[in-house]
Amino acid sequence: GFVYDSGDFGAVLDKALKKADWAGFEQRLAESAKRGRLRGRGIATFIEASGAGRMPDDIQVRIEPDGKVGLYASTQSGGQSHETTFAQIVSERTGIPMERFVLKTGDGTRIAGNGAGGSKTMVGHGSLFSIAAMEIVEKGLKLAAQALEAPAQDIEFDHGEYRIKGTDRRITMLQLMDQHRNE
Repeated sequence: GFVYDSGDFGAVLDKALKKADWAGFEQRLAESAKRGRLRGRGIATFIEASGAGRMPDDIQVRIEPDGKVGLYASTQSGGQSHETTFAQIVSERTGIPMERFVLKTGDGTRIAGNGAGGSKTMVGHGSLFSIAAMEIVEKGLKLAAQALEAPAQDIEFDHGEYRIKGTDRRITMLQLMDQHRNE
């Protein structure tokens, strides 16, 4: 399909052979034989595209009618625990409790992307969920300012709460989410 690495594979192999002392194998083999031990050697190489895809990945974060937070992704978990890791990323940045998240994947999501594969999922989807979480916090500032009856520039966000700087007046991300869920 596409070029993702120009690589100097000969130089990489030469470096690996030197570090492994490939040329010194015969001596190690003889020493092992004297002790009644067997010794072998082998080499394997592979190339894997990581973090690369043929099309951009896409995600969505939606507040569902039941109050859950839907994490929509084009990737399906094959045991990598996407339902946990994606929720952890968004929860850590927004303060929304983990039990409020549900991962929505597959054809029914109509979300474009490259699917799962190696580390690509966290590089692509994980990064997007992190960016989305930061955008959610930013958009919540306006709602928090309205709820707290204060200018947005006086509001700060920390550990899931919007606070008026220098006061104890606050509202949590979860409270804002629940107040505006049906909008």
